[in-house]
Amino acid sequence: QDRCKGHADGTDLAHNLTDLRENPEIDTFDYNGYKPPKGKSIAHKWIATEKAVYISLDIETGGENCGIIQLSAQIFRMIEHNSKMTSEIEKECFDEYVMPSKDSIWDERLFQIHGLHRDHPRIKAADDITEVWRRFCIYVGKHIGN
Repeated sequence: QDRCKGHADGTDLAHNLTDLRENPEIDTFDYNGYKPPKGKSIAHKWIATEKAVYISLDIETGGENCGIIQLSAQIFRMIEHNSKMTSEIEKECFDEYVMPSKDSIWDERLFQIHGLHRDHPRIKAADDITEVWRRFCIYVGKHIGN
């Protein structure tokens, strides 16, 4: 979580995640001598301060040769109350459509699953994945970056 601080603009979040994949020796947990209480997770520090979150993602694609056409997310904040774990749903959710590249090949069979196609008004009005991803990183940064 601390690794994402300062990335509310979404500019470096994807780069730092790449760093983690390419450099597995990077330790992202700020131990600073912290030892969780007996029987608790190493994430207890963040759960107890209501900073632990998880994200539910829903991604729709236009097929293997088309890519992402809708990206949706809902963030849940972990809460410890009377020694029981629960979660609260953040009010703001992310739900955006993506315009695939002009040379994308749509798998028309997927229309039967999600109802989206190349001429759908929301797809035609959408931004490309680079812009949608930038906004998604900002959305995530607002919830985990502080």
